[in-house]
Amino acid sequence: MKRYYPELQKHVRVHLIEAGPRLLPSFHPDLGDLVETRFKKRGIDVKTNTAVKSFHSEHEDKFVILGKGDDTERISIGLLVWSAGLEPVKFVQSSFSQCRKGPGGRLVVDDYLMVQTDRNGKDAASDTDPLDSRVFAIGDCAVNPEKLLAPLAIVAKQQAHYLAKGFNNVPSDIIRTLSDDSTGFVTTLKLKPFSFLPLFSMVTFGNMQGAIDFSALAPSDIKKSRSLYLHGLISFLTWRSAYWGMQTSISNKILIPMYWFKSFVFGRDISRF
Repeated sequence: MKRYYPELQKHVRVHLIEAGPRLLPSFHPDLGDLVETRFKKRGIDVKTNTAVKSFHSEHEDKFVILGKGDDTERISIGLLVWSAGLEPVKFVQSSFSQCRKGPGGRLVVDDYLMVQTDRNGKDAASDTDPLDSRVFAIGDCAVNPEKLLAPLAIVAKQQAHYLAKGFNNVPSDIIRTLSDDSTGFVTTLKLKPFSFLPLFSMVTFGNMQGAIDFSALAPSDIKKSRSLYLHGLISFLTWRSAYWGMQTSISNKILIPMYWFKSFVFGRDISRF
């Protein structure tokens, strides 16, 4: 914006509100601090441990109320971008009433990703059954209280591959005739308890800068080593290479580099059609 409308720059201010103690909570703490420092150098007002209490629109005056402990703050806004976390789709929330629900209304699953039921409304922690032993849940709508995983795409992808491998071991006509007994069902599918394989995490934060966190791959005794993460231009180029490589469409693999090149040479297109 400042490239096309430099005279408006003094009238614009960006606030970044984070309810948690730091940015990028799933990354190494030093990387979160690094990104926060970079944002502040760009003039972005970063507020951590601060929650958005409410949003108000009164005539032409729009503002949000922020809360940090017992203190509140009012900030006038022109544009509000809200990212308030994940929750299951309405289908999951309104259905499966007999199933156990975890944080955020997510379906509780066992080590084999089988949905668990709350029998007769009793204590769900001690009195559970699989739901027909044939209903599985993966991704953001599922949670295993014993093995909590972040609601990330890589988790859902590994869970999908895990179940697909099990289903492909047995013809569909045999699966339909299997007993509802969960042990027999899992044995027939040759499933072992699901185990998430942590990989490195990548993020970009503007100005051709990025970060790669390798700490999840390291033994616990050396996870705090600074050699386990990178940041800067190389990390940004690595992120873009990985993004391009994961495209399954040939047309996307051709068009995406063209869009990147156009943006690099001419800047971002902010026009509206």
